[in-house]
Amino acid sequence: QGRARRAGEKLLQLKSQRAQVESKLAEWEATFRRTHERKPAAIDRQRSSQHKELTELITDLDHFISAAETGAAPPGLPAAGEQLAGEREAERGKLKAKMRRWDRDFERERGRRPREEEDRAASEEFLGLRSRLQ
Repeated sequence: QGRARRAGEKLLQLKSQRAQVESKLAEWEATFRRTHERKPAAIDRQRSSQHKELTELITDLDHFISAAETGAAPPGLPAAGEQLAGEREAERGKLKAKMRRWDRDFERERGRRPREEEDRAASEEFLGLRSRLQ
């Protein structure tokens, strides 16, 4: 229920942003007409970086709005499941790096590599890292 409400609020926010960008685009057109005393042609719109930026923004907002209406992930953004898998992979990588750092520190302090059965098993820090990894 809360998720649906947040999604609805997000959709309204996106539509509001789109309306604001559309009004800025209309403002650009009006300013052009006042300045040049004619309607802007296609070439005028292409040459204007502001017009190009605003139309691209409208296109992007349209993609996000349609994705929000269908419940799909917007193009260019991973779906929630893919994002969670990526976060888990990143966490695993951090844990493995900490375990390698523990090995390096042990070797530097004692002048030898750690032995699994004695040294790693005696270290609460290493065992904690290993249990979080599994």
